Amino acid sequence: MAGDEQLFLDLPLVPASAREDLVVGASNRMAVDHLDTWPHWDAPLTVLAGPVGSGKTHLAKIWAQRSGANIVRPEDFGNSLANSGTTPFVFEDIDVVSFDGTGLFHLLNDARARGQAGLITSRSWPQS
Repeated sequence: MAGDEQLFLDLPLVPASAREDLVVGASNRMAVDHLDTWPHWDAPLTVLAGPVGSGKTHLAKIWAQRSGANIVRPEDFGNSLANSGTTPFVFEDIDVVSFDGTGLFHLLNDARARGQAGLITSRSWPQS
């Protein structure tokens, strides 16, 4: 085989989203340890931020399964939270949706007042 040839293997893509599929290392240990302490979090809302491919979705799915959280779609964020009582929620990629900051602030405060735990993922840090 010449040096510029590449073999393509037709291997199936098997999504891995279970806890036992998660590789815990230095880069995600703090996030994993924090999510594992639920429902004894110091605050009801956690923001998990990191670049694309860093494992945010995998961690969010693990926590959703463990907590019984509803997965909230971006377009349904306000309605889903307002109508879900105290059921935990996961909202992924909050940074890709434009929100009215004041409305989002009130919505999250309402969730907090109900004792509703939430996990929000973002590709950018909350202050940005």
